[in-house]
Amino acid sequence: MTYPINRFYEFSVSAIIWHELTHKLKFTELQNLLCDHLKLTNYTTEVKKYFFVYVAMFLEYEKPKHFTKKKAILRHTLVLDYQKFAIASEKEALQMQAELYLQGIKEIPKIRGMKKIAFDYEKFYTDAKLLFQKQGWISL
Repeated sequence: MTYPINRFYEFSVSAIIWHELTHKLKFTELQNLLCDHLKLTNYTTEVKKYFFVYVAMFLEYEKPKHFTKKKAILRHTLVLDYQKFAIASEKEALQMQAELYLQGIKEIPKIRGMKKIAFDYEKFYTDAKLLFQKQGWISL
């Protein structure tokens, strides 16, 4: 399925990744799945966009996590284990991505600027996990 360039993504997923691993990272598929099946308004009215970044590099990387109230954007970066991701099969790599995304959801209440924001991260976690299970990305 192709999407117009100007499509608004409530759930935006990107990556900073070593070029040798780009074929294993399925962030576009993840982003489209979330946008097609979940609505951010089911979890919060205060966050308009959840921007999640995967990092898979040799180098140490600072993992920025913060909420910008003025723009209502929650930015979240988590690091994939480079060594494990490099040797993982395509299916295992997708599972790692789904599991890391779920781990990120659990961290939402701890992110700077989110303490006073009403966000039902538990429902978001449950819905995302069920969606990933239906896709076969994680086991039941």
